[in-house]
Amino acid sequence: MHIDLPTVIALGWIQTLAMGVLLWMVMGAFAGTARRSLRVWIVSLLLQAAAWIVTPFAAGHPEYPPFGAVVNAMLVSAFGLGAYALRMLTGAPARQWRMLALGAAVVAGIVWFQIVQPDYAARVYVFCTGIAAFALTVLWPLRGAWLRHGHLAYRVTMLVMLAVVGIEVWRLVELALAERPPVSMFQARAADLAHLVLMSLQPALASAAFLLLYYETAHAELRRLARVDPLTGVNNRRALAEHAARLIAAAQRDGRPFSALMVDADHFKRVNDRYGHGVGDAALCALVARMQRTLRASDLIGRTGGEEFVILLPTTGVAEAREVAERVRETVAMAPLRADGSEVALTLSIGVAVYRTGDADLDALLQRADTALYAAKHAGRNRVVAIGDAPAADTHAGNPAARAGAAADGAPLNAAAGSDRPVSG
Repeated sequence: MHIDLPTVIALGWIQTLAMGVLLWMVMGAFAGTARRSLRVWIVSLLLQAAAWIVTPFAAGHPEYPPFGAVVNAMLVSAFGLGAYALRMLTGAPARQWRMLALGAAVVAGIVWFQIVQPDYAARVYVFCTGIAAFALTVLWPLRGAWLRHGHLAYRVTMLVMLAVVGIEVWRLVELALAERPPVSMFQARAADLAHLVLMSLQPALASAAFLLLYYETAHAELRRLARVDPLTGVNNRRALAEHAARLIAAAQRDGRPFSALMVDADHFKRVNDRYGHGVGDAALCALVARMQRTLRASDLIGRTGGEEFVILLPTTGVAEAREVAERVRETVAMAPLRADGSEVALTLSIGVAVYRTGDADLDALLQRADTALYAAKHAGRNRVVAIGDAPAADTHAGNPAARAGAAADGAPLNAAAGSDRPVSG
């Protein structure tokens, strides 16, 4: 089998350089981690293109071993940079020092067996082991991301990396089983041909997988941002409604109860007036963090606007929901919050409502929780009010005066009062 070296070199050089230039031109459309990883990826492509340029000199002048050492070192370094870029893009720990140590060890082995103690077989062992090791450093985080998200991009990239590992292992096995060890990769063994073709096509295949990964990652991030409150990082109303729909379906199917807490920070306007909105925003973030430490793993918190939050409690009846609400209230009231260098003391008013069979969506449940919250505010704040499963409560949901009357009557409302506490810094 004859290897047409000029054709392979031209194919590899043209594809690699073209892909590097193309990605450089579109890099402005990327941002953040994606842009940093793309920059590293482009450097790896340009390094591979440079290696293809030097390859004819190395093949045509075997009496000058440094040419071959430079080509192999550049290819290994380029592949290592590509693996590092993929780890960055997938959100895996970069582990740059480990990657650098692996690359340095492989390059040192190549230089040793190319210049100091020439040995083609040993050099192939070092080179193939290094390339396969870099591919494996990407495969494991790709597998984890694929199991979590199941996106096509992860599977495509995994297939490319598996092809790299498979061909390099094939090359090692063929070399180990050879009756007469070869002295050059251009002696046209099948594994060497597959290796050359892979090295020439890999930049285009891997770059396509890289862009597909970026698209999937960016799309997933957009979906996440559409469901997250930008200030506090908790769920927004849309995400709460989606989660509530699942809880309602489970309640209708299996009869599982669930409850909602409507939480409001008392006199929060005073915080903004006294400290400014920067401290106010920091206080909201600190408030969320403290509430989250109090909640159970199954509970879901979201911000519905301003200083108002909703907490959904799966498989929780009204009595247990009241206990959770009391725990949240007491935890927040017991010590000031650290907010942007200031100490802000806050208290919470919390309304509790349990799901009813007739509730079609989250709004129906929150109307009753809002009625209970209004009663807590009317009763002096810094307290929990739970609304029972009394039909009369619904009639006051949209009427503040009627809600105050319902709270005063006390029939459907149960209050657990805490001591009033002024907001201070």
